[in-house]
Amino acid sequence: MVNAVDRFGGTPLEDAIRHNRGTAKAVLLESGGLLSEDPAMVDIIRKQDAARLSADKERRLPRIVAMSETSAESKALEYLTTVLVPAISQEKKDILDKVSALFAAVRATLHFFYGPNFNPALQSEAGVTTGTGDLRDSSPKRNPTGTQGST
Repeated sequence: MVNAVDRFGGTPLEDAIRHNRGTAKAVLLESGGLLSEDPAMVDIIRKQDAARLSADKERRLPRIVAMSETSAESKALEYLTTVLVPAISQEKKDILDKVSALFAAVRATLHFFYGPNFNPALQSEAGVTTGTGDLRDSSPKRNPTGTQGST
């Protein structure tokens, strides 16, 4: 092949010139040898590179797929996505359900002792205290000083 390109992008004509091979240079020029900068050669190099890359990709792809399926990173990622994340999501849901149940129990307890209209934020602003602080003592008392505590 007169215009084959080596792995460095050079042509046989360029090699003959670089190594001072006059006879080889003459034969290559008579046979249509080109330099890599020649526009026709640029197109040839582009086509050869595309063919080589395609062949490399086809040859390497099965190995890459096989390696990715058996690698430790692949196994770890699979474990994370199929086992750990769903478990964490379920655990978060369980915690939120428990917290919601706890708030509901606290709200029910407050309503039981102080009535259904009890609002801790409003009661605190109004200066209402809970008497002795014992939840069994459900009689709210007015504190004339506006401070917390029993009267």
